[in-house]
Amino acid sequence: MKTRPATKNSEVLVPCDQCFRRKIRCDRALPCCVRCTDAGVGCTREISRRQAGRKKGRGNVIARLRIKSSEVEWQVRERRRSSELEERQTSCSERPEPKNLFPVGAAISPGSDGFLRSDTQSQSKTDLSADTPGASMSPYARQGMRWQVPEVPGRLLSSIPDLPRYIDLFFAHLYPIWPIISESDFRETLRYPEKLDLSHVCLVLSMCSLTALHIEGSADSTSEPRNSLAQAFIDQCRQLRLTFDYIGNGSIVTVQTSLFLSCAEVEFRRTRSSWFLLREAVMLAEELGLYEVDYLSPTIERNKGLSIRRTLYLISLVERGLTVLRSKPFSFIVFAPPEEAFEDENPDVLYGLQSLSRLFSLLDKKFLDAWVSYTTMPTAEFLKEKFTDQEKLDILAAQEKLAAMTFDRKRLTEVQLVDISVTQQWLRLVFWQFSMRKGALSSVDGTPEPFRCEFPRVIAQSLCLGLSTIRKEAIYTHGIAIFERMFEITYSLIDSLGFNDTTLQGWGDLQVLLRVLKESPNSPVTYAQILEAKLAEQQGTDDRLRSRSQYAYPLYSKT
Repeated sequence: MKTRPATKNSEVLVPCDQCFRRKIRCDRALPCCVRCTDAGVGCTREISRRQAGRKKGRGNVIARLRIKSSEVEWQVRERRRSSELEERQTSCSERPEPKNLFPVGAAISPGSDGFLRSDTQSQSKTDLSADTPGASMSPYARQGMRWQVPEVPGRLLSSIPDLPRYIDLFFAHLYPIWPIISESDFRETLRYPEKLDLSHVCLVLSMCSLTALHIEGSADSTSEPRNSLAQAFIDQCRQLRLTFDYIGNGSIVTVQTSLFLSCAEVEFRRTRSSWFLLREAVMLAEELGLYEVDYLSPTIERNKGLSIRRTLYLISLVERGLTVLRSKPFSFIVFAPPEEAFEDENPDVLYGLQSLSRLFSLLDKKFLDAWVSYTTMPTAEFLKEKFTDQEKLDILAAQEKLAAMTFDRKRLTEVQLVDISVTQQWLRLVFWQFSMRKGALSSVDGTPEPFRCEFPRVIAQSLCLGLSTIRKEAIYTHGIAIFERMFEITYSLIDSLGFNDTTLQGWGDLQVLLRVLKESPNSPVTYAQILEAKLAEQQGTDDRLRSRSQYAYPLYSKT
């Protein structure tokens, strides 16, 4: 029994705990009051009592005044910005206004195929911000706001032109590259627009932007060019995100949207914006605790858990690729490669994802640290570091693994086959480039092939052999990431053509790769221009190349 020590003035003591609970008068005697003595219970004073007096305020009034003052300042800035914008529009009135994908007043009507369709056509020169609840509100008032009309997400979906067509094209062509969403669950979700929120609309817009960018013929002949249409999808997605707290209400859908937007920004060569969106996806996934999905598996649905795992894994692959191509820092939160398929999913899709995982497993932290150190330190200091025997053995072992890797081509879709074929040969080039930068290349007889100056010819030959049985439509579906890897291989091939004194081995492969880069609608024009300029310079110094005529070489499968 714990009791307070006796004091001379018993009046300063509070009533004992037992009298306080029983709500009876206590004489506050020590060490035990009379009522506790009669009841035969312990007399303690351990319960904390509230202090008498006026309660302190919480500053609600001051906080409201501060918010009101901030809103006034925001309104002044908005008026000033609006006046400046009107002046710019007046001076540039000849510029056409961007297309708005969301018409005002579109009604919802279910289509015959189950998708939502719009009963009205898109009105020209409409502005989503004028029709969007909270668009004219300050950031303070808009923070955490939700749409008040439950039909708004469904109405916006029904307003997207040819939405069913874009969804079908995505899952038919791009899904093997980005198999992070269960097709059956996604289509079922679209059938019930009342259950959707704005994050799902943003996801649909990001998917439509990728479809418009990658797939030739996705836009009708009467509509805008593909790039303009894709930009309209991106702009509407960004504008829609401003109308609700997509970070505070984030989910795996938000992470996937940022990932798709990042990939779309790459196609427009906006590398800084693309990197920002990718980091946003990584940081939001960490904040939401998605990397602990293995511990949450019993509490979430199976397909949702697989969607989280695949999304995080593909983010890690994109990060490693950008570390090599752009020398970007990497978080290296590597997620385990997927081992299960979605319900009703083609098992070949999972096989393709696992095959890509085998390739990227060679880009481990040790190699990427060495690669980044090369790009950050001066070349002179990097060359001073000797290429140790262990490093040579590691590079040689990686090259042998890549050369020995085989895949069941019958189990891969053509789109996956292009991705895997190009990535495999590009990784061989990456390890060869690292050896070259370390000064380990040689043309002396007996040198292992991965350390020879002519090795890019072997890489190009293997790549052209892998692409020879693939239809050109499957190659053209890919974006700039694949064509940038092909550009790197072709550039190194041109450099290596001058090392052989007797033959021009690799000339036919060069013509094949140049043709792919020139004809593909998704390949930047600058790639072919740079390669042709380099080849012209090489021909000016090499009589054998200058006298070489155009090489007739098959490129695509006739089937």
